[in-house]
Amino acid sequence: MTHILLCGFQGVGKSFYGRRAAERLERPFFDVDEEIEKLHGVPVRELYFRFGEKKFRDEEEKVVLQLIKEKPALIALGGGSLERSGKTISAAGLLIYLFRPYEELVENLKRRPLPAYLERLEDFQALFTARHALFQNWARRVLLLHQKSDEEIIEAICGK
Repeated sequence: MTHILLCGFQGVGKSFYGRRAAERLERPFFDVDEEIEKLHGVPVRELYFRFGEKKFRDEEEKVVLQLIKEKPALIALGGGSLERSGKTISAAGLLIYLFRPYEELVENLKRRPLPAYLERLEDFQALFTARHALFQNWARRVLLLHQKSDEEIIEAICGK
């Protein structure tokens, strides 16, 4: 048994679906952002602004590389996790890209605080294009979330 790793954009449901799938599979669940927050005692957004992007990505990478050394788990990756360690992460288990169309993601972003790495919503298009290609490159499976119910998504993550 190996890890199941979920990648995708903020707000796509990595933690929501990951927790439920991990429960069904009776394996531990880890959210990389939550693990970083536990280590530092402050929200990821604040750490990003306090550390700057490079140091934040260093922390993110450290946490991910530690988690994949542990017993098999279901892991919700941070958005930038694959930028530095895509090959290592992909080799650690089944990497699944949770995909929602650009328009849906923009609507999600309008209803919540912008991620720390975005100064303006308009900056998201370039990030979407770059990360979408990155996620597709490393993922072994792509789940099209906009075409499935929550139950179907959880079952697909569980391999059913």
